[in-house]
Amino acid sequence: MYKQIGLYDLQEDILSKTTESYCEMTKAEHGFLCGLIKKFQPGKVVEVGVAGGGTTAVVMKCLEAVSLDAKMYSVDISKECYRRKGRQSGFQLEEVKEFLTNYKNHQFYLGKVLPKVIEDIGGGIDFVILDTVHAMPGEVLDFLCLLPYLKKDAIVVLHDVTLNLSRSEKAFATKILFDTVHADKYYNYKDQILNIAAFQITEHTLPAVANVFSSLSVSWAYLPNLSDIMAYRDKYREFYEQECIDLFDIFLDAQYARFHRQEA
Repeated sequence: MYKQIGLYDLQEDILSKTTESYCEMTKAEHGFLCGLIKKFQPGKVVEVGVAGGGTTAVVMKCLEAVSLDAKMYSVDISKECYRRKGRQSGFQLEEVKEFLTNYKNHQFYLGKVLPKVIEDIGGGIDFVILDTVHAMPGEVLDFLCLLPYLKKDAIVVLHDVTLNLSRSEKAFATKILFDTVHADKYYNYKDQILNIAAFQITEHTLPAVANVFSSLSVSWAYLPNLSDIMAYRDKYREFYEQECIDLFDIFLDAQYARFHRQEA
């Protein structure tokens, strides 16, 4: 059964203080995200997928509002915001730093994939926001990279779990992850279907992680470059059993073969 989470609306609209109030998440989705923060009181937050940094700013304001002295780390493969050419990823957080008493608790990692920076971030992570490309293999790769660094009861938030129903038919990576991971799951769908969901790591998540590796058999929408995909594989080899590595290798080879057939 899916658990429900009460939405938590911030009294101060931090996005209104940016030069443009654009954000990848809606107000209701931010309410879901902040409701989780209020309930679970995280101490170490990792965001993968930054774009303009609107959600980054909202999370930092929420941490401040509920009086948490938490650290937040934001990772994006791109140094430049993909929707605002010429502007750095996360520029909106920089614009509102004077309105955040906890701004010093935030750090960006831009221009590199997650496995190339995760050691620097370190373990003890108890709250994750995955909001990247949404197409396979996307967030599945990043979750598998993060899992060994998570606390045993960490929360993982997934954005755009229903994006494939509205805008992009290939945008189902977060929904596949949500459905294949063994965890306690939070999904508000009764009053309105929110395009966001979350799960909490349990004692069963790691023993059942082969199911998530197996999901990499679903057709990929893109191929990561060789250096990046090998960085993920190297990280997996540090922590996972051989069965999981075998599944990764089998499906990686199959996905490359599929793309080569399409190019022929």
